[in-house]
Amino acid sequence: PSAFAKYFVPGYTGSGDTPFELIANKGRFTGIFDVPSAAGSAYTIALIIWAYLTRKSKIDSIKNYILGGFLIIGGTLTISKIFIFGGIPLFIIYWLLPGRISSRMTLKLLAVLIAAVVAVIILAELWIGLSTIDDLFVANENYRPSDLLFHFIQARYGTGENALIGGLFSYIWDVSPVQGLGFAYLGVADSAYLLYFMEGGMISLVLYGGFIGFVIFLGVEEWYRGNEIGRLLAILGGFVLLAGVGAPIITMPRVGVIFWTIIILGLAVRAESHAPRKRDTPPAIQIGNANKARI
Repeated sequence: PSAFAKYFVPGYTGSGDTPFELIANKGRFTGIFDVPSAAGSAYTIALIIWAYLTRKSKIDSIKNYILGGFLIIGGTLTISKIFIFGGIPLFIIYWLLPGRISSRMTLKLLAVLIAAVVAVIILAELWIGLSTIDDLFVANENYRPSDLLFHFIQARYGTGENALIGGLFSYIWDVSPVQGLGFAYLGVADSAYLLYFMEGGMISLVLYGGFIGFVIFLGVEEWYRGNEIGRLLAILGGFVLLAGVGAPIITMPRVGVIFWTIIILGLAVRAESHAPRKRDTPPAIQIGNANKARI
């Protein structure tokens, strides 16, 4: 890790015992985001924004495609399930949607893709994290990928017998399902739905679901009108809906700031497109109106 890591990673001392260092030793590189879920979420948002800007651009730039490739590589190196199972599929769907200005495939993009594939084949054996990705897709004598999925859900929601937060969902449901247990009951929960249910019960879940539904509704409305900002809002809303299984995106440190900044800018672009516009008045008429005002 870099000597500058202490300025970005909480608790970093170079001793090798921080989450950032422990995860890096397993081949998962999260950078300043510390944990894979936060890093994967940040890369997903960045990749979706890159796709939005590229779809709106008429310029076919190989530098732009290389930048998108770096985002995909960076997200993959985190080995974040949010990025692999949420970010990549949503990006592909968004990239293939009709209504774009740029082309889906160009010679420059094809050249970058071929170079990326060759680089992956050459460097894959040097990356110790490749086996972790293999475990997500390839079955062996001990388990199948579907078993890992169920284990992931049990660990996130505390429904398994050996889960760290075992029985938490059922406990809240029995004790206080409407208003939850408050903010100080448990410091960390890896699921947005469990976290907000724990803190605010069904009321919090309804508000959270309403917010996601509102963003998606505004996006679909603009999408129907042919505005690219609508597709972006709908894709971001869908991402938060899916990623909530593994992380509370809208309140997660660092990532929450990025998300809210993008959402506010997106809503501002939408509002600007609906703002009433003044009709241009010929200069001669403007001068005449000014003279009348003086008289």
